Amino acid sequence: MPDTSRKFPKLWTPDDVAEYMRVTRQTVYAFIKESDIPFKRIGRVGAKLKRLVFVPEEVIAWIDSQDDTNDLHALHARRIEGLEILEVAEELKKEEAEKDEIEEMSDEEFLAKYGEIS
Repeated sequence: MPDTSRKFPKLWTPDDVAEYMRVTRQTVYAFIKESDIPFKRIGRVGAKLKRLVFVPEEVIAWIDSQDDTNDLHALHARRIEGLEILEVAEELKKEEAEKDEIEEMSDEEFLAKYGEIS
């Protein structure tokens, strides 16, 4: 018979970790990918992952073990910087496509779309 008196730790979700660390859930996933933040995978069905969980004491110990909280901030900043770079790249891609479209237009098509340029 199982010991029902045993206290089991409450597990945190990625949202709980994000709230505790005051970052976004996406940043928690970046920590999982780019650092050694402790987490567990539970509830697998076949090859499909159902859930990521964290033991609060392990997360707090991990945060405390970081040489400098600036390391965490730098990781978070790199993630944000990466997103900004992607956004700029997408904007440049759109501008390039529009430039190509304009170059392929006849004068009549250009005037119909953009009007007279003074």
